[in-house]
Amino acid sequence: MKYETRLDTAVSIVSYIALQAEPFRGHDESETSLNKGNFLEFLDWYKLRNEEVRQAYIGCPKNVKMTSRITFNILTLMFHY
Repeated sequence: MKYETRLDTAVSIVSYIALQAEPFRGHDESETSLNKGNFLEFLDWYKLRNEEVRQAYIGCPKNVKMTSRITFNILTLMFHY
């Protein structure tokens, strides 16, 4: 269930940013960056406001967070076709 929550969240954020025609990624996406890019900033904002999403991201391995560049590229390609 947590994986589905992470996937749904990522797809929702990508679709919103795509509709706004905003850039997705930032130059510095590290945890300590002040501006990680629209996608990661939106995800952090959403986790603060939605308990189910926050719980889905707590303790999950980095490779299933739906934040990797490969996953992101797959999601954005879905909206181009």
